[in-house]
Amino acid sequence: MFGNFGAFKKRGSLRYWILYLIYSKPMSGAEIMDEIEKHSFGLWRPSPGSIYPALETLLKEGLVNRRPDGRYELSEKGKEDLGINGMTQSDHLKTPESVIDEIYSYVQYLEDIVRKEGKLSESERRRLKDIADKIQEIEGI
Repeated sequence: MFGNFGAFKKRGSLRYWILYLIYSKPMSGAEIMDEIEKHSFGLWRPSPGSIYPALETLLKEGLVNRRPDGRYELSEKGKEDLGINGMTQSDHLKTPESVIDEIYSYVQYLEDIVRKEGKLSESERRRLKDIADKIQEIEGI
């Protein structure tokens, strides 16, 4: 997704979720938890016990700033860490490669969930097949 997406994908850590999300707009810890839950299609909602210590670490490292309204925003150092200094989010989100990277990371995450919780429901399998069919249509364009 960003110039340093490989690090995001390999580490898969909460810190990069936070940095990515607050790059799009300043957010509070609760908003970050909501967004992670939304981005993971409801499969994961980090706890306050993981979000707030991670935010404190990012503050100490100088990667984020806390605004007077309590929201966190990405610092210049944070942008450098993500490899996005001087670029807008739309520069990265509109490339086919960045979309494919994001899809791939969700596939890996889904594999982990299925390994942990068992097989998918019939409706989930049907939805995945619809997605796979759509991707094949795109390949044929």
